[in-house]
Amino acid sequence: MSTREISEHIKSLYHTDVSGEFISRVTDSVIEGLKAIYPNFYIDTLT
Repeated sequence: MSTREISEHIKSLYHTDVSGEFISRVTDSVIEGLKAIYPNFYIDTLT
């Protein structure tokens, strides 16, 4: 999904406007947090 699609989806669900820039900042933050634990998930799926 693009940031625009996510923004439109949030608007349809919660009746509030969020910018594409805000969506990008949130997803970037989440991705950074996942980078620290991703190797654990990957190794767990191999065992």
